[in-house]
Amino acid sequence: MRQPALLFSLLLASLLPTLGRGQAQPGAVAQTVRGTVRDAAASVPVIGATVVVVGLTPALGASTDAAGRLRLLGVAGGRLQLRVKAVGYEPLFVPEALVTSGKEVGLNLQLTASLPRLGEVQATYQRADDTSPFNPGPRGPGPTHDFTAQ
Repeated sequence: MRQPALLFSLLLASLLPTLGRGQAQPGAVAQTVRGTVRDAAASVPVIGATVVVVGLTPALGASTDAAGRLRLLGVAGGRLQLRVKAVGYEPLFVPEALVTSGKEVGLNLQLTASLPRLGEVQATYQRADDTSPFNPGPRGPGPTHDFTAQ
């Protein structure tokens, strides 16, 4: 009977160091990570970019405001990985952001614009006859044609 309890205790002890990594535990000093996200070429703020600490459950992240500013609250000290995404930009991965217990962390991040990759577009045209609504023909202009939806 003691063997399952011992196995459970060992399993729990091995998982404890990974639980809540990046989020401040109760009683621990929580830090704030602040920063800005800007367009790398134009140096304008990127509005609505999401910044997420990688590997946390529950997720810890923030979105940038109209000035491109972000603020992550309740971050535990240590080395964190961040992922930054925004529509129209290449995703950015920050492999190591150091959060110390003594001071607030400031980040200045730059995203590179990405051009959408579209497939080939082909337009075809078929000449309309005299009964087409786009060719009034001998009837003259006006609403003399019936339209049907297909």
